[in-house]
Parts: sequence; structure tokens; C-alpha cells
Amino acid sequence: MDDRHFCALHVVLTEKLRVNRRLWEDGLFALGRSVWEM
Repeated sequence: MDDRHFCALHVVLTEKLRVNRRLWEDGLFALGRSVWEM
């Protein structure tokens, strides 16, 4: 496994983590808002 392949894999993983974190933040925000409105 050469450095180029590892670098590409790292970029893909960080991109996935960034998207997942955004989804998590949206979900927590929606949850907090629904609790606030109860």
C-alpha cells in the first residue's frame, strides 16, 4: 500500500466523517428544538 493510496483513503474517510458530523449536528439541533417546544 503506497502513500498515494493511503492519502486518498484518508481524504475519503475525513469527508465521510465531516458529512456524518453535520448530520449529527442537524439531528441534535432538531431534537433540542422539539424538546424546547414541548
